[in-house]
Amino acid sequence: RLHKRMNETRLRLAASIFPRLDVRRYRTAHDYRDEIDHLATSVMVGGFVLFEGDVDDVLHSTTRLASLTGGRLLFAADCENGLTMRFSGGTECPSMMALGVANDLAATYSVARSIAREMRALGIVWNFAPVADVNANPDNPIINIRSFGSKPDVVSDHVLAYVRGMQD
Repeated sequence: RLHKRMNETRLRLAASIFPRLDVRRYRTAHDYRDEIDHLATSVMVGGFVLFEGDVDDVLHSTTRLASLTGGRLLFAADCENGLTMRFSGGTECPSMMALGVANDLAATYSVARSIAREMRALGIVWNFAPVADVNANPDNPIINIRSFGSKPDVVSDHVLAYVRGMQD
């Protein structure tokens, strides 16, 4: 019985792991593809965070891995302003800062919904966005245009609109 519980614990832990997947390399390098396939089918990771390549590489990778695992994997990426943030192809959308400056919640919702549709068409169901930081530190260049702005109420309103758009 202890062995069974240890195996169940191992599977739960593995399902919470989301390794990096270079979709271009997965499509072109057989040894790398074998390693990723092993993680998906034997180690039973929960999914992958996708990087590099283009939209064709993404679709090929997610389709192949979903087929190997019966569709149980989750695929994630950082696509704040669209697929082009991580992959060539797709539609490039305005930055969070541009949406915050326009301060049109319907536009933020629409942009997020459009991003979600393109992601879903490629099998990506988890977007590491939006950035909910308030851009209040001029010495922090990382946040910059990835934030909806410097006013907490504007940022929170746009974060909500973006999340609704992604979910819808």
